Amino acid sequence: MQLQSKIGTLYRLHQLIRHRMTGNSRQLAEQLHVSKSTLFRYLNELKSLGAPIAFCNQGRHYYYESDFELRLSKLASFSPLDYQE
Repeated sequence: MQLQSKIGTLYRLHQLIRHRMTGNSRQLAEQLHVSKSTLFRYLNELKSLGAPIAFCNQGRHYYYESDFELRLSKLASFSPLDYQE
């Protein structure tokens, strides 16, 4: 997968979390067309950028505990080698 595509997937993940439309990890991985292990790497990448990601056991979805805006400048540290399927 190309770096641009990976950044697009990371941004889509951000949008799904922001709108609380993720479902559980299996469902979210399916929505993004990635493996669960790749999904967890993406989640960790967002966390390393300061995203306050949490999982709601009752609602069974990921969400941000406080406001978080993903900016292109934050993606400069995104490493394509860490996200090979």
